[in-house]
Amino acid sequence: MAMNDIIGKVVAITANEEIGYGTDGDAIIGVVTKIEPVGTGAIELGFDGLRESGTFKVSSATKTALAVTEDCLATVEWGKTFVDVPTNATAPAVGDYVSVDGAGKIKTIATATNAVVISVDSTTEIAIVKIV
Repeated sequence: MAMNDIIGKVVAITANEEIGYGTDGDAIIGVVTKIEPVGTGAIELGFDGLRESGTFKVSSATKTALAVTEDCLATVEWGKTFVDVPTNATAPAVGDYVSVDGAGKIKTIATATNAVVISVDSTTEIAIVKIV
């Protein structure tokens, strides 16, 4: 895997100002739209006033899953609809509430969450998801 493999995947808050794939069932914060090594000077850490995006450190566990050793910052977006969100092997149904599965994909959860499936293609294992 590589650093860019996290782009387009769902993530959860894993620690103070850190995001990652989280643990199976964790609430989705959003989808990663950009990632870069720390020190590029292009991104400041933080929520930007909670305006539907934020920049976070990538957790150690997620860096390990990506086979990345350097510290990274990821831009995460929420408050909109995302297409081509990967699902796990058990694809959710339209209307299902979803959470992270611990690997950057979505999974159905029994209780209401901030993310709901609008459309799903179980053949290609991708979905359209609204994250508020």
